[in-house]
Amino acid sequence: MRWAISFRSNLIEGHWLSHSFRDRYNLLVARGWESKSVEQQQDEARSDSRSQKPRLTPEQVARERQKQSLILSRQRILQQLEKAQNANHRKMLASALADLDAELARLT
Repeated sequence: MRWAISFRSNLIEGHWLSHSFRDRYNLLVARGWESKSVEQQQDEARSDSRSQKPRLTPEQVARERQKQSLILSRQRILQQLEKAQNANHRKMLASALADLDAELARLT
């Protein structure tokens, strides 16, 4: 019985592996994960620098945001139009879609 208690306490405390072996193992595993992450970050940085877009002015950024917002609104209106059953509701959605298309054409 005493052997079982000793075995269990040693197992819980981790005495079955020497500290130096455990430390070396953890260091190697940690370095392996770290180096993969560093390589990935370096690859991403290289690809980002190659594909950098020209800087936009604040007005151009605002225009792009508005355009993306209108595109999302248009998609939502189209989804609602597909599901709409009431004729008046469909007419209102079609009108909203036409307005969005006109606004998108103005921005483009």
